[in-house]
Amino acid sequence: LGNERADPYSFYINDQEVAGTLQQVVDELKLSTEVVVSITYQPQATFRVSEVTRCSGTLPGHTEAILCVAFSPDCKQLLTGSGDATLRFWEVFTEGPTGTCRGHTNWVLCCAFSPDGLLAASGSMDKDARVWDPKTAQGVGKPLKGHTKWI
Repeated sequence: LGNERADPYSFYINDQEVAGTLQQVVDELKLSTEVVVSITYQPQATFRVSEVTRCSGTLPGHTEAILCVAFSPDCKQLLTGSGDATLRFWEVFTEGPTGTCRGHTNWVLCCAFSPDGLLAASGSMDKDARVWDPKTAQGVGKPLKGHTKWI
């Protein structure tokens, strides 16, 4: 069926783990090959990594799909860019919004924080790059124009 699990086991003879071959343990314990040897086993602890198949939390607010995300350098904020032409700042631990950036006129395709976390930048299908203040969610300066294709 393909759903069988191959769990690892540890084997023991007289409370001594069989780490090598069975013959090595029999020799170490000086057991006769003429006696019945009781072998016990127990499953080993395993750590399994499985794919995420469901959403563990949601961040309601955008009216279109989220197209890009970025964590702040201290991982306390999240920045999301959306097909609704906005960016939103989120407080990671409370999952609450801290601000909405408006200014793009088309899908926001990329976003990032500056290394010090004091600024954020975004690029859009409107061919503009913009710089934002994460504390106020306001634009810093004018849009950066000049691209001939979307960013």
